[in-house]
Amino acid sequence: MPELRDAGPPAPIGSVYVHVPFCRDRCVYCAFPTVHDVPSLHAAFIDALTARAASFPLNGPLRTLYLGGGTPGLLAPAELVRLLASLRRCWSFEATIEITLEANPVNVTGDALLAWADCGITRVSVGAQTFDDRALAHLARLHDGSDASRALGLLAERWRGSFNADLLVGWHGQTPEALQTDLEHLLAFAPAHVSVYGLTVEPRTPLAKLQALGRELVVPAALHPELDAVFADRLAAAGLQRYEVSNFARAGHASRHNQACWRNEDYLGLGPGAASSLHPLRWVEREEPRAWIDAVRRGAGVRRACERVTPAQRLLESVSVGLRTRAGVAAGELDRRFGPAWRARVLPAARPLQAAGVLEPGDSLRLQPGELVRADAVGRVLAIACLNDAPAAQETLR
Repeated sequence: MPELRDAGPPAPIGSVYVHVPFCRDRCVYCAFPTVHDVPSLHAAFIDALTARAASFPLNGPLRTLYLGGGTPGLLAPAELVRLLASLRRCWSFEATIEITLEANPVNVTGDALLAWADCGITRVSVGAQTFDDRALAHLARLHDGSDASRALGLLAERWRGSFNADLLVGWHGQTPEALQTDLEHLLAFAPAHVSVYGLTVEPRTPLAKLQALGRELVVPAALHPELDAVFADRLAAAGLQRYEVSNFARAGHASRHNQACWRNEDYLGLGPGAASSLHPLRWVEREEPRAWIDAVRRGAGVRRACERVTPAQRLLESVSVGLRTRAGVAAGELDRRFGPAWRARVLPAARPLQAAGVLEPGDSLRLQPGELVRADAVGRVLAIACLNDAPAAQETLR
C-alpha cells in the first residue's frame, strides 16, 4: 500500500477562535472549560489575549473570528471594543471578515446590539435551547422562555447582520409535539440560521453525576430518528437548508468559521482551554484563567498538551468531520492533501456503502440526500479504513 502523507491545508491560517471562559453559572450538560464570572479579571484577560495574539503573526488576512465560551456576551461593550481593536493591531482583517459572538438570551439588549455592531461583530449566536421553562430549569439555564423570546425579537427587529439560534433536543420528557412547539416558536422570529444539538451526557459534567445516581436525563435512543425527522422537515419547509448534521441556514448565512473547521483547515485558539490546530501540531491551552493570565504575563508556556498529528489521524478527521456536511469530502481535496494513498485505504470500505445507497457514487465521499443523520455511523465504518493498513476493514453499519 502506498505511504500516506499529509501536505497540510491548502491555505494559510485564516480562522481564530477566542475562548472567553466566564459564565454566570454552569449548565448541567456543559463540558467546555468555564469558570464563574469574575468581572475584575476581564481587563487582565484581554491584556493576556492581546499578548498571545501578538506572538502569532499570520501570513494572510483573517477571514473568520469566533468569540465563544463560556459567555463572551458577558464582556462589557468597552471591553469588546478594546479586544477587537487589539486584535486588529496584531493581524490584518479581510474586508468581509465574519466575526461571531456567542451570547445567552439575557445578554441580548438593544444597547448591547448597537455596541456589538459598532465594534464590528457581524454574527450573533444565541443559545435559546428550548422555550419550555421546566426543561430550562432542569438544565440549569439562567433564562426562561420569555427571555429567549425577547432576545430573538430584538435580533429579528434590530440586528442587521446574521444571527443564529441554538435548540437542544433529546432532553428527558421531550416529545415530538413539544419539539414542534419549540420550532414554531423559534421560526416566528425568522432566524437565518438554526443549530439543533442533541443532548449528550459528557464525562465529568453535572449531568454525568446525575446519570450515575440513576436519573433519567435523555430521551430513549429509539426516539432520536423521529425527533430528527421533525426538526429536519420543519426547518426545510421554512427555507433553511441542512448543510451539516446539526446546522441549517438560508442561502448566504452558513457559518464560515464552522465550515473552515469542517474542512479541517488550520485554526488558532486563544484563551484558557482553547484548542489550536496548526499543521502538523495540535495543542490545548491550560484552563484555569488566573494561571493562564499569569503564564502569559511571565512569558511562560501556556500549553497544557501538544501532539504531532499523524497523516492517518488527519485523514480520519477529514473524512469523519467532512461526512457530517452536505458537501461531503471531495476526492480532489483528499488527493491534494494526502496523495493517492488515501484511496487504497478508504475507497474499498466506501464501495459497499455506495452500493447500499448510503453514499453517493464516485470517488468523493458524500452521503445521499436524507442519509446525513447517519454521518457518525458511516464515519465509524470508514475510520477503521483510515487508520488501518488493511483496506478491507469492515464494521456493521447501524
